[in-house]
Amino acid sequence: MLGRFEAGRRLYNAVLDEALKRLGLMRQSKAWQVARSAPKGKARNQAFKDCNTCFGFSEYALHSVATTHKNAAGFADRLGAHETQKIGTRVWKVVSAYAFGARGRPRFKGGNRPLHSLEGKNNVTGIRWNADTGCVTWGTLALPVKLPTRDQDPYGHAALKSGTKYCRIVWRMDKGTRRWFVQLVQDGIAPTKYEFLSSGLTVGLDVGPSTIAIVGDEAVGLEQFASGVVQPWNHQRRLQRALDRSRRATRKKEHGALANKILGLGNLIQTEALSYKAFQKNYGRSVKVRAPGMFIERLTRKAESAGGKLVELNTRRLRMSPYDHVSGTCAKKPLSQRWHRLGGDNVIVQRDCYSAFLAKHATADGHSSSRLEEGGAVAEPLLERAGVCRHHQSASRLPKGNPTVAMPSESIARKKRLVRDLNRDVVGRKAESQSAPRMPAFRTPGFSHGEVQFFLSGPSSRHLTRRQGVLPLRICGVIFPDMRQEDRNREYSQHNRAARHQQPFSSGQ
Repeated sequence: MLGRFEAGRRLYNAVLDEALKRLGLMRQSKAWQVARSAPKGKARNQAFKDCNTCFGFSEYALHSVATTHKNAAGFADRLGAHETQKIGTRVWKVVSAYAFGARGRPRFKGGNRPLHSLEGKNNVTGIRWNADTGCVTWGTLALPVKLPTRDQDPYGHAALKSGTKYCRIVWRMDKGTRRWFVQLVQDGIAPTKYEFLSSGLTVGLDVGPSTIAIVGDEAVGLEQFASGVVQPWNHQRRLQRALDRSRRATRKKEHGALANKILGLGNLIQTEALSYKAFQKNYGRSVKVRAPGMFIERLTRKAESAGGKLVELNTRRLRMSPYDHVSGTCAKKPLSQRWHRLGGDNVIVQRDCYSAFLAKHATADGHSSSRLEEGGAVAEPLLERAGVCRHHQSASRLPKGNPTVAMPSESIARKKRLVRDLNRDVVGRKAESQSAPRMPAFRTPGFSHGEVQFFLSGPSSRHLTRRQGVLPLRICGVIFPDMRQEDRNREYSQHNRAARHQQPFSSGQ
């Protein structure tokens, strides 16, 4: 049996390959193009029929292809003429549906998608059902069939009284075991499962969206449609509310972390004046999840708390998206173009990052050429390091998509020294005076840098109060913002030496 089904699988793939080739050639022909451009009507239909006939794209043509491949492969002892023609019909159904656009491109059958059924065309030759012996005969094979008793399946025994048109052999995997079944396609009308004794009586119905009322001479009922189908509306609502709460909490946390990163770089923030209601109309699904308007509101509040502000620039006057500071011209770009070519040169920069660069150096009056030239020399190495500015040799095609660049957090930026004034960065900045005070790049918003910060450390007060009754605290560091780093280190070591000899405070103190 497995050998016969393997032969059927190979024959199916061969016929499918030939059918797809004929369809492709037919679609490339001039006659097909003329038929497609013709108006709908009998003439157009006839033109398509002529194309099918010319290229042999029909069910009976595929029957001939299947028979030819079967004889060439030597499958005559495994597959009969009717099984071969049925394979051709099976291929024709899927390919014709693909040709008319009713389904996708049919796939070939391999080891993971084998052939599960084979069938004949009648009960005379090929796969035959013998009701007297209860066996299926297929060539030299005689397959006995296990039938249920009349008490177990009275409907099946009633159906067997009709004549059999053709048989279909099917296999399925049941608990890791291959099981074989025969499906009998019977002639006539299916037998009735129930005896309807109330013939000629009238029944009234009233149909609603989910219920139906029934009134007869002997019974009245109010039934619900598909009462066994349970829709957990309340459970779904609770889950959706929980997901929404989690989404809002995570979004608030992420907004705050991103705002702190931005304020660590500076508290004077310049951006375009945008309509976030227009964002909701055009990009509703994305705005619902990301909430850019909420982030700008939170950033504005944090910037004011840090002693800075958020400035909204005039979008129509500056035109930062089409502007090019190298050539001084504005060229409108489609929204799908995410890279900008500077001055028509081989240097390209990511479109959004370039707009942010222009916003950083913009003034209320417009773009300043001097500020842009001075800032471009500083920003270009940073943009190249982040991967949003590079040399591109192709003069016609620009890369597609956006690179994902995560801004470094405060701790990472301190370690890598990527922020201005944290240390001397090698990006071509101007040399500053050694006597100029160094301010920390990342600081807590709203904290005055003229104060002295004391850090107190020690074991947990809760455990010490229970066990010893005293709370030893020691000064482990003092920050003087106006001191140089080497002076700070000296002061730290002095305070640490003094802290070693400091006596712990008693509970009375």
